[in-house]
Amino acid sequence: MKTPDTLFSCRGKVAIVSGGAGLYGFAISEALAAAGATVVVASRSDRLLAEKIARREHPLPLHHRTLDLLSEASIADLFRSVRREFGRVDIVVNNALTPVGRTLEATTTEAWTKSMQGNILSLYLMCRHASAAMIEQGDGGSLINISSIYGVVAPDFATYTETGSPPNPVDYGFIKGGMLMFTRTLASALGRHRIRVNSIIPGGIHDDSDSPAYIKAYARKVPLGRWAQPEDIQGAILYLASDASAYVTGTSLTVDGGYTAL
Repeated sequence: MKTPDTLFSCRGKVAIVSGGAGLYGFAISEALAAAGATVVVASRSDRLLAEKIARREHPLPLHHRTLDLLSEASIADLFRSVRREFGRVDIVVNNALTPVGRTLEATTTEAWTKSMQGNILSLYLMCRHASAAMIEQGDGGSLINISSIYGVVAPDFATYTETGSPPNPVDYGFIKGGMLMFTRTLASALGRHRIRVNSIIPGGIHDDSDSPAYIKAYARKVPLGRWAQPEDIQGAILYLASDASAYVTGTSLTVDGGYTAL
């Protein structure tokens, strides 16, 4: 029987986290590194990652690779360079998101097309290149897609209006909801290669665009009475990345303080 330390260990594994310096991304990257993984943060720039590492008294080792999700060549180069330097890829967390819309009326055809390329197409390409690497290695792996409560339930747009907060982008739910079905499809297709594919559905974590009134209004809808904190996602990540979930694939783990239970 494995002990908790070994069950949730990622020692000897190599992980790639897209958007790994963002609100949830940095917490995800730190959790995997703390569990023993070699963690590669993939993003357009290393500036934000460097800033966050500089604030840590005892920073964990995180490696950066430049990634342009609008470019398949950049995605392919990411996996080649990681395998060349670290030998393999075991865990891929698709966390990066670049919604470009707002309201239905204000979102242009060009903006919608750009969002689909930067989010839907890039997710497909990340999973395709990740799974190809894992199949070649021959010993499985874990793909983890970061969805959202708004891939499951619709936003309350009246609350945005009443509190003066910018609305949830109209393309956001399309992206996050589609991600959940894509996760199940890939789990079915890749299971024979021992590649597990799962999603996490996190609750809201507010940023500077949220008004104080909206922050209070959202928290009132959460049974636990608060917004998510970055570290709230770490346990779910370690569960799905490690052998603790060795027989878990095609599922979505909700971490939302009970928001979608109502």
